[in-house]
Amino acid sequence: LDSRTAARSAKAKVSTPPATSSPSTVLDTKWRDGQTGQSQLHRAAARDQRDLAMALLEADPELVRVRDHRGQTALHVACREGQSRVLKVLLGVARAIDDRLIDL
Repeated sequence: LDSRTAARSAKAKVSTPPATSSPSTVLDTKWRDGQTGQSQLHRAAARDQRDLAMALLEADPELVRVRDHRGQTALHVACREGQSRVLKVLLGVARAIDDRLIDL
């Protein structure tokens, strides 16, 4: 291997996330990303995946309280990313659980 091929190979290995960094295709309310601490709900919020967020919250409404390693909930993520469809779902569940979760 020449140095460029070796460098490309090393870069590919570094940029490829480990297999455990993605949740399975099954709803997993306990899954957390090892590096960020984000749950499947955080990921759904970032991608505006309303149906997935609703399914996760039906399985475990307390997921709305889960914070990642930066202290952010899925509600924070949805706001930051401007994901209005999932934001409405998260606000409804958060309000139903505890009005104090919503700090406007």
